Amino acid sequence: FISFAGSAVQAIPYPAEASNLAVGIYPQQRALDISNDNKVVGYTFIQNIDADAVESPQARPFVYDYDNDSYTIIPLFSDDVTRSGSARAINSSGVIVGWAISEAENNPAHALLWDPSAPDISIDLGTLGGLTSDASDINDNGIAVGKSETSELYAENEQLGFIYDPSLATPMIAIPEFSDDADFRTSTAFAINNYNQVVGTAQISAGFTPLNTAFLYDYNAETLINLNDMVDCSFNWEIIVARDINDNGVITGSGTVNGEVHSFLLI
Repeated sequence: FISFAGSAVQAIPYPAEASNLAVGIYPQQRALDISNDNKVVGYTFIQNIDADAVESPQARPFVYDYDNDSYTIIPLFSDDVTRSGSARAINSSGVIVGWAISEAENNPAHALLWDPSAPDISIDLGTLGGLTSDASDINDNGIAVGKSETSELYAENEQLGFIYDPSLATPMIAIPEFSDDADFRTSTAFAINNYNQVVGTAQISAGFTPLNTAFLYDYNAETLINLNDMVDCSFNWEIIVARDINDNGVITGSGTVNGEVHSFLLI
C-alpha cells in the first residue's frame, strides 16, 4: 500500500503480468521501500513465460511509479533460466538493490543492482567469497550495503555485513568486526545514509549463546561503534539491531528494556 501524510491507505495495483497466475496461486506483493519521487520497490508474483514457452509463477522485483501509474518488472541477471528475486531499496537516482537467484553453480541468491540508465539487465554484485549475498540499502552516492557469506567451506564461512563501493577496484568489502576471534562470525548491514554512515547488527560475544549488538559504522572515518556504548546504562536498554539511519543521524531499531522487546529511536 501507499499512504500520504496519514491519508487513507491506497492499494498499489498488481502488474499486468500477475493477471494470469496458475490456478491455486494467488497474487502477492510486498512494498519494501519508497523514493522521494514516489517510486515504490519490492517484489510481486507474476506468471513467467520462458524461452521454451514454459509458464511458472515467480516472485520478481518491481518498481512502481505512483505519479505516472507505471509498473516495471525488474529484469534479473539472465533471462536464460527461470529465476526469482526481490528489490529492497531505491535511491534518488532510481538505482535499486536487492537480491536474485544467480547463475552461479547451484544457483545461490546474490545481491542485485538495477540501474534505470541500463534497464535491460541487473548486475550481480557477487559475494565476499561465499555462496550467497543480498543487498538491503543504497544511498544517493551509489554505495550499497548488505550481507554476504565469506567462504564456501563451512568451517571457514562467516556471514558479514558488506559495503559495495563502485569506485573501488574490488567494490565489495567487509565491514570490520568487533573482534578478530574466529568465533565472531556474523554481522548484517541494514541501512546507509548519504553521509556513508551504516547501521546494522553484529556479534559482540562468543560462546554457547553468542550475543549481538546494534552498530554504527562510519565508512568515511572507518570507525565502528557499539551503539550500546552511546546509551546511559541506567535506562536498562540492550540495543540489539539497528534497522535504519537518516541524514540527521537518527537511528531506529529494536532491543530489550527491562527484559521486554521494544523498538527504539536513537537521536
